[in-house]
Formats: sequence, structure tokens, C-alpha cells
Amino acid sequence: MRRLFSGIKAYLSDWRNWLMHTLVGILIIVIALFAPVSVYLRLAFVVLVVGFNVWRRKYAPDIFSRLLKKMYMK
Repeated sequence: MRRLFSGIKAYLSDWRNWLMHTLVGILIIVIALFAPVSVYLRLAFVVLVVGFNVWRRKYAPDIFSRLLKKMYMK
């Protein structure tokens, strides 16, 4: 249970997540004002953003560290 709470705390304290969710929220509001979109489409978009953030936090650091190692090992 401690691991779950520490993971949630880390996710919510990451400034990139705050930035991404802020931009997505603004985008959803703008889209809702000018082109009414289905609630299901908006929810799917939010789920995709959260999924992308989870993927980025889990796999992106590993991918970038491998790329940096390749660049500096040559």
C-alpha cells in the first residue's frame, strides 16, 4: 500500500504531468466552446493523456538513457 501511495505522490508532484494536464484541460475547454464534442470522446482523450504520462514515466527515462549511452560510447 505504501508503494501505491508513493507512486501516486510521485505522479502528482511531477511538474510535467501538471503541465500536460493543464494544457489538455485548456484544450478540452476550447474544443467544448467552439466545437461541441461527445463526452465519451473527451473522456477517451483524458484516458489517453493519462496513459501516455504513465508510459512516459515508466519507459521514457530508460529509452533516453540508452540513447545517451549510445551517443557517448561512440
